[in-house]
Amino acid sequence: MALNYLSISVFEFYDMTYREIQLTLEGAIERFENNIEAYAVAAQVGYVNARTGKKYKVFKKSNVNEIDSDTKKEHLSELKQIFA
Repeated sequence: MALNYLSISVFEFYDMTYREIQLTLEGAIERFENNIEAYAVAAQVGYVNARTGKKYKVFKKSNVNEIDSDTKKEHLSELKQIFA
């Protein structure tokens, strides 16, 4: 079902306004485009690694940012205030 791609349940969907649905769809499309771009970069790096025999990496572990639950809750409350 399409709601799986939006990461929402059927009950959440029917409780949403038209604007919330629109924003959810825009976010899902943006996530999809970002994933496609990341896969393309990874494929290119894999191709270069295969051709040259070197082991280039797409991402370094030091570049990975983890968000703690408190920061996530703050962002969520800010978004709720904006779109409420």
